[in-house]
Amino acid sequence: MEHSLQGKTITEVNAIEQGEGPRSGSFDDIIFQGSNSAAEVAAHFLQRKVMSTHRRGKQMWLTLSGEGLQPTFHFGMTGSFAVKGGDCMEYQRYTVDTAVWPPRFCKLELVAEDGTRLAFVNSRRLGRVRFFDDPSAHPPISLLGFDPLLSLPSPGAFTAALALRGQAIKAVLLDQSFSAGVGNWIADEVVYQAGVHPSHPCRSLTAEEAARVHGALQSVVHTAVEANADSKKFPSSWLFHFRWAKGATGVRDAHGNPIAFVTVGGRTSAVVAALQGSGKEWKSRDASLHIGGAGKPAKIAHKVAAAAGGGSSGPAVPKAQAKSVPSSRSGPAVPKRTTTPKPKSKSKSKPAKATMPARAQGSKRGRADSTSRAGSRQLDPAPVPSKRRSARLSR
Repeated sequence: MEHSLQGKTITEVNAIEQGEGPRSGSFDDIIFQGSNSAAEVAAHFLQRKVMSTHRRGKQMWLTLSGEGLQPTFHFGMTGSFAVKGGDCMEYQRYTVDTAVWPPRFCKLELVAEDGTRLAFVNSRRLGRVRFFDDPSAHPPISLLGFDPLLSLPSPGAFTAALALRGQAIKAVLLDQSFSAGVGNWIADEVVYQAGVHPSHPCRSLTAEEAARVHGALQSVVHTAVEANADSKKFPSSWLFHFRWAKGATGVRDAHGNPIAFVTVGGRTSAVVAALQGSGKEWKSRDASLHIGGAGKPAKIAHKVAAAAGGGSSGPAVPKAQAKSVPSSRSGPAVPKRTTTPKPKSKSKSKPAKATMPARAQGSKRGRADSTSRAGSRQLDPAPVPSKRRSARLSR
C-alpha cells in the first residue's frame, strides 16, 4: 500500500465483488462493516490523495486528503492487498493469484491517477473495511496493545506486564490487547525458541524465562518482516516448517525431537516437550507462589492451609481419630445420648411398598429406604429425632 498508492490520488473505485467467486457481482456488507452500498464506499475514496499509511498489529489505515472519513483495513486469516503486475501474496494454504485480473475474491479495487490498480482480496470474509474520523481513537485500533515490531516494551516492562497475567503465555501473546499482531504460528514459534511450554502461566514465569520470551518475540517478528513474510526464507531451524502436520504420525522438528499438538487458548499448538517441557513442571511452582491471592489462588491457599492444620477447618485430624475429636468450628463435643425405646406411632403408618417389584426393591434399596424415612418424618405428628439429628439440635 505504501509503495503503490502513497502520494497518489484515487480516481476510480469498485466496491462490487469481482473475480468470479461465489459472490461476484454483489456488495459484501459483511466485509464493509457499517457501509450500506458500493456507492457509499466509493465516495470515501474518490478524488482523495493517499497522504500516509499506518499499521498497528493486524489493523491498517490510510490518511486521505480533504474532509471525510478515513478507511481502515483488517485482513482476517486470508486477506491481502494485491497489485496488478506485482508479486502475489502466498499463505501457507492459500495463494492470491494475480495472473488474472481482478483476482478471485476481490472485494475492493482502487485505481490511482497513474493507472496503478490495487485490490483488497478476502476469501473467507473474515476481513473488514471500516471508516472513521480518527481510526486510532476508535475500536478496534484504540484497544490494541503494543506492536512487537514498532513498540516492543523493554525486557523489564515486558516481564512486569506478564507477572500480572494468570493465563497461559501463549493465550496472552495471542491477546491483541496485550501484543497486537501476534498470530498463532508466531506465538508457537516464540515459545518454542524461548524453551517455554505454551500453557505455562505468565505469573509463574521466572525473570529468565520471561526475558527469553521477550527476546524470541523480537527476533521472530523482525526476521519474518525482513524476509517479507516469505516462509521459504525463514531459518530452517524454525518450528514453522514442521508445525503444519497435525494428524500425521512421527512429526519431528529440525533437531529430530517429536512434536505434539495440544490446544492452548482455544488454538492448536505445536509443542516439543524435549525443549519446552511437558507442561507439568510449573504447576507446583505456580500454586506455591500465589497462596493467599485472590480468586482461584485463594482457593488453593485455603486447601493448603487446611491440609497443614490451619484455617477455619480446625487442626488436622488423622482419619482414625476423626470421629472422636471435636471440630473447632462446631463447639464442644456432644455426649452420647442414652437410647430410649421409640414409642410406637398411633398415626398414619408408612406408605406401603407392595406395588414395587421385588427386583426393583433390591436394586433401589438405598434410595427407597431414605425415601421411606423422609416420608415417615412428614407423616408422624410426633417424630423422634435420630441420634445424629439430636446431636445437631442440642447444639
